[in-house]
Amino acid sequence: MKQLNGKDKAEALKKASGFKLKIPYFMVVMQPSFVKACEPVSFAKKMYIQNGQDVMLKVGDQSWEVRFLIPRNGRGDSFSNSWSTFANENNLRVGDVCVFKLIKSDDVVLKVSIFRV
Repeated sequence: MKQLNGKDKAEALKKASGFKLKIPYFMVVMQPSFVKACEPVSFAKKMYIQNGQDVMLKVGDQSWEVRFLIPRNGRGDSFSNSWSTFANENNLRVGDVCVFKLIKSDDVVLKVSIFRV
């Protein structure tokens, strides 16, 4: 993946900025290091998502099961397992903005909207 510059990041965020929801959601701008996607710990805690819990990501009619992990060093957080498959099959690129919307909380299902650079 190429490096993301400030202009590209601003453009991607502008595309997604009109996206306002009343349901819980979080936004992530894809970076070269995001072979694993970051899920904010604050979002996970608010939604009672536990370390090691499986999470379903949905784009259209397709679904991918990933696992939410907090590293042993306690820094950051991420999805693991099938994230790279999800990223590849959705052709995610540096600068794309992914909006993760909670659509089902008991089994944790997140609908993902992708805003391309």
